[in-house]
Amino acid sequence: MKKYLLALVLGLLVLSGCKDAVAKVSNPKETLITIGNQKVTKEEVYEVLNRQDGFSTIFTDIRNVILEKEVEVTDEIRTAAEAKLEAEKKEYGDDFADYLEVNGYATEDDYLNQYLIPAEKVSHLAESYIDENWEKVITAYYPTQVQIIECDSLEKIKEAQHKLTDGEKFEDVAAAYTLKSDELFDGKTHTVSAADSSKLTSYITDFLKSATKEGVSEVIENSSGSKFYLVNIVSKDVLSYKKAAVDSIKKSSDITSEMYSHYYKKYGFRTYDISLYNYMKQYYPTYLNQ
Repeated sequence: MKKYLLALVLGLLVLSGCKDAVAKVSNPKETLITIGNQKVTKEEVYEVLNRQDGFSTIFTDIRNVILEKEVEVTDEIRTAAEAKLEAEKKEYGDDFADYLEVNGYATEDDYLNQYLIPAEKVSHLAESYIDENWEKVITAYYPTQVQIIECDSLEKIKEAQHKLTDGEKFEDVAAAYTLKSDELFDGKTHTVSAADSSKLTSYITDFLKSATKEGVSEVIENSSGSKFYLVNIVSKDVLSYKKAAVDSIKKSSDITSEMYSHYYKKYGFRTYDISLYNYMKQYYPTYLNQ
């Protein structure tokens, strides 16, 4: 019901005035709902929906317009979305219907078409954006293939370093010494980028950013002196692992913001509602074209 009313109300909005305009509904006193002797007007419905959904609904609608223009629903996208649907049904089991209801979806098809498929389209749009801006993006995010050993004492990391110097394989040394506090520290080869900075200490990301050749780093210590790392740069030839690099980079909220800024500008987005304008100016200034 909520989604039906929202769709109806969006079709009733008009802008009041030219300067500092505010979105309002036409015929605001017209009764939209009757419950017993109580009447609910268009204006009351709009005000409730605006408070509850507000700007998030607007951004979702804009996103959908961009996706409709930029990304076709291919068999690949639909198959991936359907696979996620099946995985979530398996995860939630008998509670899946409740999960759908809580999130505002009446049926599985609604969830698939209104959430899962758009999410896949966003992922593909990010891939396209990264590819179109490849040189700029890899300079900013420096994707690198690495192996990492993590230890909780300087003594252990020095022992690991000594074994590597003696010619033992990185994976073998990692199996004996690394803490594996995160999968990135399991000694196996991973593609990382600036998008993984929340998992990697800033000292590791600084090293990756400045590194120009393959090989094992010196011991890297975190800021508290509680963890020590050895980082093996497996490859800097990013074209040889481009897909993995893109998958790493597109996880970044910064790249998502950059992407939407680009498409908001491409399609000449403008808002004439002063509340939305002020909100975007504070939180999403790069989205504005006015």
